[in-house]
Amino acid sequence: DFAREMYSLEQSMNIITEPNRKAQLMVRYAIGIRNSFDLCWGLTQYYKGTKYWGQVCEKRDWENDGHTKAAMKRAKELIHLACDIVTDDETGANIQYLLCNFRTVVYKYPNTEKGQLLRGKCDNLYDHHAESYRSR
Repeated sequence: DFAREMYSLEQSMNIITEPNRKAQLMVRYAIGIRNSFDLCWGLTQYYKGTKYWGQVCEKRDWENDGHTKAAMKRAKELIHLACDIVTDDETGANIQYLLCNFRTVVYKYPNTEKGQLLRGKCDNLYDHHAESYRSR
């Protein structure tokens, strides 16, 4: 399912021209790339292991592997490009929300649905604001 979803996202990114929809697809694809290396247990446990050659078992250094570096670079580029091409505040807020950039959502997109949700419901941001008001 993961491979099919990634393939579909990649194909759609190349076809879609509307900037906000394209940005959403790019971010989902970038998150998929990142998940394939660390955050999704079902996809990643194969790389946490070792290589076994006869009597030798060596730990792989995945973080410095060329393929991993290239994939992480691609994910970062896609996210930056997606943020650059967004023209709609709601879409921008949704993208930042997906990336867990909650402070950015609150400060840059305060009048969006996600901005209002975070300002009213996010305990971490509420505690941050309460602390900053106390220190004034």
